[in-house]
Amino acid sequence: MPAYAVAPPTAGSAIAALVLGILSLTLCQGIVGPVGLIFSIIAMRRTAPGAVPVQGGRGLAIAGLVTSILGTLLLAFWIVYIVLMFVLVATVPTDY
Repeated sequence: MPAYAVAPPTAGSAIAALVLGILSLTLCQGIVGPVGLIFSIIAMRRTAPGAVPVQGGRGLAIAGLVTSILGTLLLAFWIVYIVLMFVLVATVPTDY
């Protein structure tokens, strides 16, 4: 019978990146998006094909990267929206 190869352990930073990316899209409205982006970059380096020690979770790191980028864009949209509303309210004339 052929022997099966043991899969390398999954990088914890890849799991954290995916969880933070999903949270940035659902519950936190993008607040944890930049943190997930940092974890995604770390996980991409740790799961690179030539990384030592070999770790799995490259797909998790890529999914975390994508969701964290979307969460960061959502955060940027909300910041621009709030600043725009403050500017528009400040420029409305008060003498009717």
